[in-house]
Formats: sequence, C-alpha cells, structure tokens
Amino acid sequence: MSEDAYNDLLRLYKRLQNNYDELKEKYNILQDKYEESEHRISYELEPRLVVERKNYDSFVINGGSDICFRNGMNGTCGEDCELFGTKDECKNQMK
Repeated sequence: MSEDAYNDLLRLYKRLQNNYDELKEKYNILQDKYEESEHRISYELEPRLVVERKNYDSFVINGGSDICFRNGMNGTCGEDCELFGTKDECKNQMK
C-alpha cells in the first residue's frame, strides 16, 4: 500500500470517527430529552389526567351545572318525587 493510499484511508477514518462522535453526542442529547419527557409524563401529566378524569366523571354523574338533573340524582326532584315539577329550577328544565 502506498503512503498516499494510507493517508487517504487515515483521513477517511478520522472523518468517520468525527461523524460518529457527533452522532453519538446528538443521540445522548435526544436520549436525555426522551428520559425527561418520560419522567414528566409519568410523574406530572398522568397524575393530572387521573384527577381531571375523576373531576369530569363527578361532574357528569352529579349533573354538572343542570340543577334539575342534580336534584333528580340526589332524590330531591324527579318523576318519582312528590314535589316533581313544583320547584322553580325543575319547572324551567321541563319546558
């Protein structure tokens, strides 16, 4: 092998090594960001989603802002209630 061929291969090797080092550094940065994102999802976002689901379920089960439905759910207003249709908040919803 000639000295020129050897030097060409050496330059190619060094260039490839530099590219490898740069890619490895970028990979490590991305890996850190990924791990940080996983941590935030697991310890910040998912617990908040659980609370939001519970709040929403409670809102829906309790009738939300519909006072007549809420009264019907807790037994203070509804077809089977002897006062059905007599409370103002229920009369408004019946129309």
